[in-house]
Amino acid sequence: MSWLKRLFGGETEEAQLRPTDLSHFRAGQVWRYRTRPGEEGSRMIVGRVEQSARGDVFVHVQLDGLNILNHQAPSGRSTVIQHLPIAEAHLAASVLELIAEDGAVSDFEEGYAMWREAYSAGQGGVFTLPLADIVDVMEQTMAGGRRTAE
Repeated sequence: MSWLKRLFGGETEEAQLRPTDLSHFRAGQVWRYRTRPGEEGSRMIVGRVEQSARGDVFVHVQLDGLNILNHQAPSGRSTVIQHLPIAEAHLAASVLELIAEDGAVSDFEEGYAMWREAYSAGQGGVFTLPLADIVDVMEQTMAGGRRTAE
């Protein structure tokens, strides 16, 4: 990256991402993973796999089949997290079984684009927790800091 681009805006070298095939995760894969109790039917779908300029691999996933307390949802619950960026090693420790390679994510790109903009500005990161723990964190956020009684 040129010094002009750094001076006048644009991605820093550290924020550059590129698609990669250096991962065993691929867009479209559907996985069973270690879920929270009661969400055993939840599935993880890979939306994108990218590598940073430093060589870190980020996997962007969507989770469905959840039961998350969400005071902003009309039903008070959410069943999907549209987009989660996660470090590959933490995702690998969470998955149990590849069940399909032709899954499709829905309403994924808007969340990815928001994350990508924040990441490019040096304000976005990736999760480094197991998926079930990330769902707990998301539920706490969506529930306004309240935890479920389940």
